[in-house]
Order: sequence, then structure tokens, then C-alpha cells
Amino acid sequence: MFTDLTAWLSYIEQSNPDQMHLGLDHLRPIADLLAVVQFDRPVITVAGTNGKGSTIAALESFLLVAKQRVGSYTSPHLLHFNERIKINGQPVGDAQLCAAFSVVEQARKGQWLTYFEWATLAALWIFKQAELDVLLLEVGLGGRLDAVNLVENNISIITGIDYDHQDWLGSTLDEIAREKAGIFKIGQIALCGQRNAPAIIQQRAVELQLDFFDRQQFGYQKNESHWDWWGKNASGSDICYLALPHHTVPFSNLAVAIQALQFILPSISQSLIVQGLQRLSLLGRLQRLPIQKNVVVDVAHNPQSIAYLVKWLQQQSYQKLYLVMGVLADKDDAAMLQWLLPYVDVWFVAQLSSARALPVAQLQQRLIDVGAQSVQSYSSLIAAYQQAYATAGAEDLVLVCGSFYAVAPILTLCGADGK
Repeated sequence: MFTDLTAWLSYIEQSNPDQMHLGLDHLRPIADLLAVVQFDRPVITVAGTNGKGSTIAALESFLLVAKQRVGSYTSPHLLHFNERIKINGQPVGDAQLCAAFSVVEQARKGQWLTYFEWATLAALWIFKQAELDVLLLEVGLGGRLDAVNLVENNISIITGIDYDHQDWLGSTLDEIAREKAGIFKIGQIALCGQRNAPAIIQQRAVELQLDFFDRQQFGYQKNESHWDWWGKNASGSDICYLALPHHTVPFSNLAVAIQALQFILPSISQSLIVQGLQRLSLLGRLQRLPIQKNVVVDVAHNPQSIAYLVKWLQQQSYQKLYLVMGVLADKDDAAMLQWLLPYVDVWFVAQLSSARALPVAQLQQRLIDVGAQSVQSYSSLIAAYQQAYATAGAEDLVLVCGSFYAVAPILTLCGADGK
């Protein structure tokens, strides 16, 4: 139909503008026709409120240093759509995506699909054509009714549960946990990365007769210069890796990734774990830009991820913090602002280029209402960042956060694509 990726993405966006749909019934016939429901290789599905992308990135890094061929599917992307679908850590090419979209177009037979469903089916078809050893799939916002849950997996990971997307997943943590636990498959392996997994998740694991692991069976110990991991090997015996190098990825996400790894590569050595940590990098996650002044970007966009960002800030040394921020209207901006308020010297708030963006005037007023002393507003993220950068001194920190839509234009501006 099209031979240009931009044309395909425009076609997909225009065919279902600003619409979201949870459910699998309309997708199953298409997935069956594409033969992307079952794979003859291990499949790890990752759900959770935060940490899905970093958990998959950690798994990918460990598997690649162990010479495994890995396919990974994540969302959203920061700079290019291709980032969502990777083979051996590299985004797939435009030609592969165009071919995949053509196949999906034929298979859907006029069935309406969301943007995410298009992407998911295309990713699965690409992976089906590749010679892979392991498949890593990130769930979108849900679990039970998410398009990724079409695939029969071997290992399910729930990184953790917190409030987010309540309009879709429920207003209580139990309701959210129940939706996330929908990725569990009968008789397989399931892990939860948070301490004391919610009772709903544990109950579902028992009902489905899963081998279930939470932070009672594995965990970590932080030290000033290193950290230690402990857990279970594939046969159920205790195992540990000592004196691992620190990383900006949350320890809980690294810990659950290493535990999952035991069931895929039981013989993986500590030296390979260290190598995996050393090569692990994430675009837009506590990423320090390679420019003259001290600039860090982070896609933290809900209270839990902002709380982790604040913990990182507490360990940094700087004179003043200049915060560049834009948020989406469906996020709990009040809680996010409360976390950041004690640390920010000057706020540079901006209008994001998304139909879902919170109007910058509202964001500015909310900051004033909670007692922020110095708030400047801008019509664009670039304008806000440029003013913050011009204002900052050599000992100051410029931090960009609040949304993927906030970080992406700064990475583009600075040419900091992580490569």
C-alpha cells in the first residue's frame, strides 16, 4: 500500500485519531491469521505501573552479552517509531515496518485498530519472521485486555502497582492489580518486583497454579560502592551475585530482571551480569546530556516515577535546580508537584505538543497554589528549556521531566539519541 514509513504512520494515525480501546476479541482473528499468538521460544511479558521499559532493557542487555538473539517490543517511543521494535538491541528498519504494516492491513480485513494495536501486531509479525532465542514484550497501559496479552508467554513480570490510568484500569490498587495480573498464564512462571506483592496478584498466582516469586524469594542489598543480588536458581536453590556495579536503573527492576533470567539462562555467570550492567543504557531515563552545562532528562510522568527521581536528586550535588516540565492532563500532577516542590529553585513549565497535554496556564496556577515561589511559563518545551539553560550556571542542574513529550524535543535539539 505504502513504501514510506511516514506515510504508513500517517495513515494509521488518521484512521483512529485519539481513540483507545481495551479488549482482545476483535484482535484474535487477526492474530490467528498472522500466526502470532504462540512462539516456539521463551516469551517474557512485562506489565506494571512503572519500570516496564527499564526491566526489558535490563533483560535485553543480559541476554545479548550471553549471545542470545533477542526481540523486544516497548512503548511509547521517544524519537522514532522504530525504537518500539528491536532485534538484538537495534531498532528495525523502515522497510521491515512497511512490510509488516502491509501484512496487518491485509489481515485486518477492514477491522478498526488502534495505533497501539497496529504496532503490536506489526511487531509480533516481525518477530515471527526472525530467528530469535527470546522474546520480550512490554504491556501497554493495562494487562488483561491489552493487545500484548494475545501472546502465550512463559514468564510474566509485574514490576509494581501504583495509581495510574484509573479511568481504564480502576480506581483502587486492587482493581489495577487485578488488571495487571491478567497477563498470568496457567502453569507458567510469574514474578512481582515489589516487596509484598498485592494480595490480588498472589491470589491469582495460586488460582492459576503458577510458580510465583516476589521480593520474599529474591531481592537486593545496596552498599555505597556496589550492590548484591540474591534469589533462586531454576532448581529452587539459593543463589547470589555479589559486588555488582551501581546503575541508574532502579534496583527493584534490575532484581526482578535477574530473577527472571534464571529461568531462561540457568547457567548465566556473575561476570555476564556485570557485563550486562555495564552495557545497559536507556534513552531518556536519568540521561545526562553530553553538552557543556549540567543537563539531565528523565521521562518520569507519574507520582511513583517522580518519587524515584527525587531520591536520585537527593544524592546529587548542585547549586540550584532549574526544572523544565510539561505534563499530560490524565496524570496526577498534584502529587508529582508535591514531590518536586522542596527541591526546585525555578520552575520552567511548558505547553506540550499533545492533544492530551495539561494547559500550561493550569500547570502554572497549580504550582502557585501549592506555594512555588518562582514559576515561568512558556508556549513550548524548547523555549522553556532554552531559557533554563541560559539561566543556569556551571554548578547548577537543569532537569527536564514530566512526560515523554517533554524529553523528546530536548533529545532532538541536543542530538542526544543515546548512540
